Amino acid sequence: MDTFLTFSKNCNDVPIVILSGAADDKLATEAVAAGAQDFISKNSLHPSLLVKTIRYALVRSTLARLDKVHATREKENAEKLSRIKSQFLAQMSHEIRTPMNGVIGMTSLLLETEMTEEQSTLVESIRGSGEILLSILNEILDYSKIEAGMMQLECTNFNVRYLAEETLALFSDMATRKQIAFNNVIDPKVPIMLKGDPIRLRQVLGNLVSNAIKFTGQGEVAIQIHCLGEQAGKVRLRFEVVDTGTGIEENNIERLFEPFTQEDLSVTRKFGGTGLGLAISRKLVELMEGRIGANSHKGTGSLFWFEADFEQAVPQLALYSARPHLEGKTVLIAGTKPKALLRLSEQLTLRGMQVTTCTDGIDTLAGPYAAQPFDLIIADTDEPFTHPSCLSLDVDQKTGVPTLWLVSSTVKTGNKTEHCILKKPFRQSELYAKVAALLTDSQPSKNIHTKATNGAELARFCGRVLVVDDNEINQQVAVRMLRRLGFETDSVSTGTKALRSIRKTHYAAILMDCQLPGMSGYETTAQIKSMEICKKIPIIAITANALSGDKQRCLNAGMDDYLPKPIRIEQLSAILEKHVVPISLTRPSVDDSYSQDLLSESTLKSIRAIGDKGEPDFLTEMIDVFLANAPNVIAELRQAVTKNDRLSVTHLAHRLKGFCANLGARSMVNLCAKLEEQKKGLTLEDQKTTIENISALYEEVRTTLEKDWRIAA
Repeated sequence: MDTFLTFSKNCNDVPIVILSGAADDKLATEAVAAGAQDFISKNSLHPSLLVKTIRYALVRSTLARLDKVHATREKENAEKLSRIKSQFLAQMSHEIRTPMNGVIGMTSLLLETEMTEEQSTLVESIRGSGEILLSILNEILDYSKIEAGMMQLECTNFNVRYLAEETLALFSDMATRKQIAFNNVIDPKVPIMLKGDPIRLRQVLGNLVSNAIKFTGQGEVAIQIHCLGEQAGKVRLRFEVVDTGTGIEENNIERLFEPFTQEDLSVTRKFGGTGLGLAISRKLVELMEGRIGANSHKGTGSLFWFEADFEQAVPQLALYSARPHLEGKTVLIAGTKPKALLRLSEQLTLRGMQVTTCTDGIDTLAGPYAAQPFDLIIADTDEPFTHPSCLSLDVDQKTGVPTLWLVSSTVKTGNKTEHCILKKPFRQSELYAKVAALLTDSQPSKNIHTKATNGAELARFCGRVLVVDDNEINQQVAVRMLRRLGFETDSVSTGTKALRSIRKTHYAAILMDCQLPGMSGYETTAQIKSMEICKKIPIIAITANALSGDKQRCLNAGMDDYLPKPIRIEQLSAILEKHVVPISLTRPSVDDSYSQDLLSESTLKSIRAIGDKGEPDFLTEMIDVFLANAPNVIAELRQAVTKNDRLSVTHLAHRLKGFCANLGARSMVNLCAKLEEQKKGLTLEDQKTTIENISALYEEVRTTLEKDWRIAA
């Protein structure tokens, strides 16, 4: 046996038959298990038996070698097909993204110019169609990444409440256009800060919300987040998206999570889509070690849900726990939609308030309920009344109770009613702030006048940037965006020309396409970084290559950052801000009243006074809400102004004005009102100047609040 083992090590492909003088079954079993083709006892040796044994050994050995060859070939073919598939997807992505960068980039720039309303609508339709095509491409690429096992989740800290409310804000216009009630309810047990992949979580939640709104003709859509339990530093959350839409046949639910599947072909014709969204969502949830499903019946709406585990970033108190200044306060909610009233009731009950609901509509406010002792009335109405101030005063006179009106985002309001109006859909933080303000009578002062210059738009950057791209349209998109950000620019089409320009001119940054004629972007980057004087110049990949591994390849080549096409000006600005120091915003010239109205001391003191000893400071909570939300709203407002999207400007200015009014930031309130009212003669340049003044004022307000009013934990 030892001789066999030694021999078999050196003759792997030679069939071996063992001849032994011992007729030992155990020895025969061990020999075959060790790799021998057969075992013959010399005691029973016969020429014909020996010939047959050798023949069978040769056949078995040959078949084994053929199986091995076939397996190797199948593996090689599979790997080859996988490479071809990846190359095809990469090429397809590049070829589609390159012209889409021109379509989306140029239409975005065109929307910033002066156009008629009809022209603006047509251009917006072109841009929207481009975004839809891009989303389809992204779905296909995401699915291919998941199939190939190349999708990796990030692990970073994020605020789950903020993520839910950002999703609410993202789809609010879509819901408003269909006149669908849209809100969210978050369990107070859900921790504030978690660890996970917020981008992929938002992708799954957004997909469910988008589907819910798409298939709901009337009624409501709601996001609900529940805490199922905590164990070993992890918390399990359940996300639910509930709608009153068309519903799904129960036997079709499981099919929806299969790729390229929708309930029936008419759905694809009517609503579009690839049928990949839910399949991708299932794969992403499984990567989060969770599960996803749905409950539905045809004609009764649907509930799509998913569960996943997240690490807790830090131990924190629940954000929406009851507070003494609201606990026990009585609220009457009047409206005509029972489900919407139930959601609203749940949100206020989380704050410890005693809620009474009435589904008879706003007429009850002057009826039998008027005599009951409520601290606050909330009227949820979809009727487009044009004079909410008169209606509000009428209710106040009959009831003597402050009234908060929840109205459609299309309703126009004036300064006199700002404190008692909340446009739908709204965030929980906005609702709580309005309720707190009405209960403490901390309304913003009226007739505050400010004065600001009407100078040109303030640039964010200075310096010169080199654009290296062989596509002329893509060059123009990048150049125009860079000039909007304040840069001077040069553009070249090859790596050789880029090297020539760098030797003559100092650049603050370089935008580098990866696929260039002749010398590639990777090779050009390597040569630039090899020059001593150019090592610190940031090189940012602007490329249509968006597959998994493309970013890392760019970084490995020496590039400092990566931005896939099509590029958007806000993304470009954010990337550049990481590598190029922006210039300080010029402080607008103002008169003395401007600085006096920066913040209302009396408003801040009144908010602080409503807190009880031993409880977290309520003013600090409101400041945190303001600081968490205002920068994002300002960024969205700047983008809307840039696009000359007047409807979004009005909506966002109103939202920001509400945040500012709650803290008595009077100067910001007035500037927001100027944008919200969209008075005749207010030019695009006036709006740009106003938003930059708002941004500069916010920095002063933030500094003052953090330095003088916020109490550190």
